Amino acid sequence: DIVTANYFDALGPRPGTRGRLFTEADGRPSMPPVVVLSHAAWRKHFGSDVGAIGRTVRLHRGIFTIAGVAPDGFTGTQIGYSPDVWVPLTHAPLIDGNTAMLGPASAWLGLSGVLERPDTLTMARAAIDGRWKADRRGDTAVIRLIPRGLRWYSPAPESRLRLIGLFSVLILSIACLNVSTLLGTAVHAR
Repeated sequence: DIVTANYFDALGPRPGTRGRLFTEADGRPSMPPVVVLSHAAWRKHFGSDVGAIGRTVRLHRGIFTIAGVAPDGFTGTQIGYSPDVWVPLTHAPLIDGNTAMLGPASAWLGLSGVLERPDTLTMARAAIDGRWKADRRGDTAVIRLIPRGLRWYSPAPESRLRLIGLFSVLILSIACLNVSTLLGTAVHAR
């Protein structure tokens, strides 16, 4: 995932972090490029070796130093999506050499933030809309609230139950199709 250097700070303390998370300095283009690994990627690709911190990894065209490992269970802010690495936004062009990806015409960037008070939601929406109008963009800010707490660390339990239910229905459908095919074959064989 490509994030700002204050991404982890905005989400709050991270007990269980190995190494370090991003600092404000990591957001400067002049700084050496670093990544933070997910706990799952660290376990899978490095066998939970603490010595992996400080090593370099290649992300497509770019070489990055592993600054740290996120706590076990932390999957980011998007429910249902678990990135293997987090890269500071300023160093993202190193991945594929696309320096225009951070230009004024880029449209891929999504914004997340933490509101200190609920009454600032309206002000945040107005500020973003005002900035886009000043830049002559036809976009409108779509802001949704995500409660703090466990949802920042992993999908909500009800999301998991829906996914399990969906897979159960899919498996039952396949089983029914197989049984009907077998019965149809048995009837034709007589």
